[in-house]
Amino acid sequence: MTDATTPTQTPPEPIEAPQEPIAAPPLPYMLRANLREYRKRLGLWRILLALGLTVLFFFKLGFLGWLLSVAGIALIIVIILWFLGKRTLEVTSSELVYRSALGKARNVAYTDIEGVKVFVNYYEPTFGVAPRVTIGLKKGEPLSLYALYWPIDDLDKLLAVLRDKSVPTEYYADPATYAMIAQQFPKYATLIERHPWRIAWAIVGAIVVIVTVAVVGFEFWW
Repeated sequence: MTDATTPTQTPPEPIEAPQEPIAAPPLPYMLRANLREYRKRLGLWRILLALGLTVLFFFKLGFLGWLLSVAGIALIIVIILWFLGKRTLEVTSSELVYRSALGKARNVAYTDIEGVKVFVNYYEPTFGVAPRVTIGLKKGEPLSLYALYWPIDDLDKLLAVLRDKSVPTEYYADPATYAMIAQQFPKYATLIERHPWRIAWAIVGAIVVIVTVAVVGFEFWW
């Protein structure tokens, strides 16, 4: 269900489901997050670019501040990737059981699902095009599975199960971005996608505060 293309500003239109759908696997079936595709697309240049951007901390906080900021950013990235890679989704005969990296379970009965939208050409500016499956719920935040972190074969099997459970599913071949999804399908957008700038500024602010406190504390003790 992949097809590389570039995004446009036109709204995505639903298409027909694949003509030869995959068979649903025996249940229960376990999906495990996998960062193989993420690491493949990351590339050395992105790491070098990220280090280059930290030069701003060097001029603002000096060498020590820069060093601590790099260490802090690296730690945050490692923690985020750890959380992304430890997630699982168990598909049973009656519900979906999503577990976070800390083991916290979120149970979603099939009857609680409003619908599923498959964005075949979901476009993420940093990593390009990859399929995205978003499960919208009648109440609460949606479950969004991005092929950058979840194996495509597993996503196809999940869709097969949802099909057999008569869950309404729409496929979109047109390029789609998180901003377009948040605007046109708000119930299928995550909290971060609905308020990206608030989250981004909160993270930046937290990093600045942590680095500043660390620098002041270091200078005080030494």
